[in-house]
Amino acid sequence: MAKMYLIDWIDTATTNGWHGTEEPSCCMNQSVGFYVKEDKRSITIALSKAEEGFVPYGDYITIPKVCIKKKKQVK
Repeated sequence: MAKMYLIDWIDTATTNGWHGTEEPSCCMNQSVGFYVKEDKRSITIALSKAEEGFVPYGDYITIPKVCIKKKKQVK
């Protein structure tokens, strides 16, 4: 069985067009998915995992580790 993780992380914020002096604020997010890979800078999880086939994972998200506040393996 593939490992699954629940990750709490802070996302960036951006705007477009004309705005007043208010700045956008970052928001907390939670993502859950199947472990794909990890290196010193980021972790990648996938929302879908195939039982068989050439392409085992679908719908990746790679989260920079500097944005991660909490990571927990889901059993």
